Amino acid sequence: MAAVNAASALSYIRELERRDETVAVALGAVEELLGRTRDLAEQARIARRFSERLPREREAAAAAVERGAADVSLRRRELDAAERAARDPGGRNAAAREEAAEQARRAAERAEEELASAVRRATELERRAVQAEADASTIAAEAAQLARDLEAAPRLAARWPGLPEHGLDELLAWSARAEGALLLTRGALNGEREAVVREANELAAQVLGGALAPAGVARIRERVEQALD
Repeated sequence: MAAVNAASALSYIRELERRDETVAVALGAVEELLGRTRDLAEQARIARRFSERLPREREAAAAAVERGAADVSLRRRELDAAERAARDPGGRNAAAREEAAEQARRAAERAEEELASAVRRATELERRAVQAEADASTIAAEAAQLARDLEAAPRLAARWPGLPEHGLDELLAWSARAEGALLLTRGALNGEREAVVREANELAAQVLGGALAPAGVARIRERVEQALD
């Protein structure tokens, strides 16, 4: 009778091991989905911060270009005046007039360089704005795919957050719901796995006549098999 009970216990421990493996697979899927959800939320936060800054940065870039253009116009007028003075054959102190013209020339060149730099910054900002729109579309598509994967995930159907609505704020709210659902599911799976391990430990202790050191179900099954052998 003891041999029959031991064999039956070992068979049940093997069944517990299969359940443990199933739960482990589900946990792995939940962890992967949780990582994707958090990555998506971070992308949405970055995109939203840029979107919030964009009007101010556009205004500042336009103002910098406007100031640069006004400065170039001023410096060119000053250069024209200095060059005319330097060419005046009747003027006094030709060397000083030539030096003034050279300084005006350098000032005009600096103004043109600063204007070109301001234009480049404004152009780069617009390039980033276009890229941000493309990124927002990509994020929305990734969110839709993630929602479908969440719907198909094991143990998550009852907590599925639904499909995300359009917009970065809505997507962030959806990702928070999705993360909460995944965390609850992960907690439930961890609890289930702990219960399986505890049951296997208790059953093995009955078969072996004493408590075992903490171990996973696979290791518990190995110990029982070795003892029975």
